[in-house]
Amino acid sequence: ENVASIMYAEEQSGYLAGYAAVMDGMTNLGFMGGMAVPAVQAFGYGFLQGAEDAAAEMGLGNGAIKATYHYTGNFEENDTNKATARTMYQEGVEVIFAAGGAVGKSVMSAAAEAGAKVIGVDVDQRYDSETVITSATKGLAPSVISVLESIYKTDSWADFGGKTTYFNASNNGVGLPTVVIGDEGADAFDRFSTFDGAAYESLFGKLAAGEVEVTRTIDVADATGYATAAELTSGLGLAKVAVTTR
Repeated sequence: ENVASIMYAEEQSGYLAGYAAVMDGMTNLGFMGGMAVPAVQAFGYGFLQGAEDAAAEMGLGNGAIKATYHYTGNFEENDTNKATARTMYQEGVEVIFAAGGAVGKSVMSAAAEAGAKVIGVDVDQRYDSETVITSATKGLAPSVISVLESIYKTDSWADFGGKTTYFNASNNGVGLPTVVIGDEGADAFDRFSTFDGAAYESLFGKLAAGEVEVTRTIDVADATGYATAAELTSGLGLAKVAVTTR
């Protein structure tokens, strides 16, 4: 009763990132997750679904979007992860969604050398590298504030105590960054070519209202949680996105 468990709808955050990338004109995407744990899987699944919906909205044909999907097996910054990212960029990937903690540093290093792009994870990583165009974030601050206020301000601890609460778009629990820290006049979407804040707010509003549903889990046969391309395609209903696993 004295514990509040907070979870996040990572699939929604990943969805926003995938949608934004495709709407910005990118057609060759990469995903590098750490281990296939639920949160990382959700980020990746959402990313593919966002790309799928954006491609459909743009009237693109089946298979118009390529996606290379990979789990590193760790959350480390190391030469192997950098080499994997470098290879993906050399094969034509335009942006890699790095959802693996310090794996992102390896991806950013490879992107800097390749003149390519990165999508960060969990927090706004634009300050870590010029290669980061946006980040699929979790609202760590809003969730903590909500729980603390239930204790100290609103006397509503019962809403959280002894429960698991998911923070999502409806309560600002996930999203892409919309402000640049330290510069109120800056545009948080300035590293995109065409995708902008207005397009983001429109999509975010649909997620918050429940008008867009994003799948969080799919059936995966392998005990490791590593989905095959066929499982990703069928489980997520992909057609516009042709996914391959590495």
